Amino acid sequence: MIYSVKRKIVKVIAGTILLIVILLSVVGWSYGILQANIAGAYDHGILVEKNPKKAVEWIQKSAEKGNRYGTRLLGQCYLHGYGVEKNEEKGFQWIKKAAEKNYPDAQHDISTLYYQGYGCEKNQEEGLRWRIRAAENGQIEAQKELGEQYTWGKGGLQKNETEAFRWYEKAARQGSRDAQESVGYCYFNGVGVQKDEKKAFEWTKKSAEQGNPRAQFNLGVSYFQGLGVSVDKKKAFEWYLKSAEGGIDRAQLQVADCYQKGEGAIKDEKQAAYWFSKAAEKQKEEKWKVLGIQEQPYSEDLLKKAEKGDATAALLVGLNLMRGTGDTAGDFKKAAEWFQKSADQGNANAQYFLGSYYLAGLGVDKNLEKARYWSEKSAQQGNAAGQLALGSLYLGGIGGKKDEKEGFKWIEASARQGYQPAQNIIELGKKLYQAKTQSPTNPQ
Repeated sequence: MIYSVKRKIVKVIAGTILLIVILLSVVGWSYGILQANIAGAYDHGILVEKNPKKAVEWIQKSAEKGNRYGTRLLGQCYLHGYGVEKNEEKGFQWIKKAAEKNYPDAQHDISTLYYQGYGCEKNQEEGLRWRIRAAENGQIEAQKELGEQYTWGKGGLQKNETEAFRWYEKAARQGSRDAQESVGYCYFNGVGVQKDEKKAFEWTKKSAEQGNPRAQFNLGVSYFQGLGVSVDKKKAFEWYLKSAEGGIDRAQLQVADCYQKGEGAIKDEKQAAYWFSKAAEKQKEEKWKVLGIQEQPYSEDLLKKAEKGDATAALLVGLNLMRGTGDTAGDFKKAAEWFQKSADQGNANAQYFLGSYYLAGLGVDKNLEKARYWSEKSAQQGNAAGQLALGSLYLGGIGGKKDEKEGFKWIEASARQGYQPAQNIIELGKKLYQAKTQSPTNPQ
């Protein structure tokens, strides 16, 4: 009885699929698209047993028929070795064919491959050309990335805050939560657009409602301080809590502070202690994570990689030499040599450490101009520690001209990335400013 019912269900499904195929062919849906969808059935195990090789066979058929969706999929299969032997060059060629068919997602893919030199020769000019093309065709990630490139002056583009805002806004209007956060930041700080706290609040709220924990923290700040919206400490606490649960240590500290003072929440010393503890753990865990450094103990294999020209390995060797191992004291001179090798290859973290060494005269002769030079190299690549270092050098006029506006801009850029030392400086600055404006001796 059960078997009979199952057969009837399968017949109904099969008949429905056949009817859909006939209807699609009547309305002119291409055979290449049908092949791509059959491939999807094998890929996900829909109505048929999951079979990656079969999926690739149908993807190949779709690609050979000229379907751009299937063409891109086939390229990705070769890139990642899914259902076929991994072949980066073939993967690149198939994705490029899809990109040439004006497929925005493939254009974004090919841009990234050119920038990384994956399956092709590294080519920044081509990477930029395809990224712009993808962005102009409405590809959200490409639009957001162009905004980032204009922000930092990276990837073959000159720094241009107006263009950065323009691309962030395009991506934001299509629903990118990260771009929405950036648009909010631009409006709040008047970066590339006229300052408007109300619009900053609106865009930050859009991002926060999509679950962006950084935007949730910023929204909490807006409600707490009345920036672009009326003060509402209860709502501020609610958003701080969401952000804290998303792992943002600044939000965890704010939640702890709210519980401790009873602002926006019922006073609760136990909860305050819990969130202070969570923030401390998070800050310790994030020590290197913000800089993208995955610590690795010193080993002969690591040294061999570094000697063969691996920039990341050279950085890690330098870090191990800097700290010392076991009973062995740190060797700043040798650490500086490895940082130099890594920095020369463009490693942003090594450039930051090398700048710090020149600033303090650790393992090298003290040289303030070189300290600024290497800090700037690191900062321009978006390295949070390098940005803080460069900002501090500008503020103090160390190794070059003094420029407070430029200094604060770089420190703020570092803080936006979640780098705690920079965030601490920003918070301290705010408190000093508030103390000054609220002072009874202030002429205002």
